[in-house]
Amino acid sequence: MIYFDSIKQTGAMSWRFTWTATTGPYKVYLDGEMIDEVTDAEYEYAGSVDAPDIEVVDANETTIYNVEYPARAVIQWRTVTGAAYYLVQENVSGTWTTRARPKENNSGYYKFTSRALEDVTSHSFRVYAVDEYGNKSSALSFTFFAVRVPSAPDVTIDYNEDTDQVEVSA
Repeated sequence: MIYFDSIKQTGAMSWRFTWTATTGPYKVYLDGEMIDEVTDAEYEYAGSVDAPDIEVVDANETTIYNVEYPARAVIQWRTVTGAAYYLVQENVSGTWTTRARPKENNSGYYKFTSRALEDVTSHSFRVYAVDEYGNKSSALSFTFFAVRVPSAPDVTIDYNEDTDQVEVSA
């Protein structure tokens, strides 16, 4: 797996993603749809106040994973011949709950990003390809154990000119 080296805001609604060069060209996806193809190991995105959840795939079909969203599970799959749509389900308290039904759009690549998952908990998902007659394929099954990066502590740092010291308080 390849990771982004950096994700930096370059303007009010623009972001630059960079990664370690592998084998280009690189296909850039947003919400499971290819939005661009680039030859350099960077991509500039405009149109979002928050960093978009993009994915990049190199010529060897290696996925570059966006590590900025650790609270969510990201499920990816390729087109299944004959599928009309895909059924993404999450097991919630023993009941399979449908979370998404993306239509087959011949993009060749699909991605689902889950809701924010509860910390220190296992979460199960499955994806079915469904044909025009409602027949389901065998499920692709995924289990995630969510361990989030802790939030930064809420601290105040002040400089005291009288004592010439930095004071830290929580």
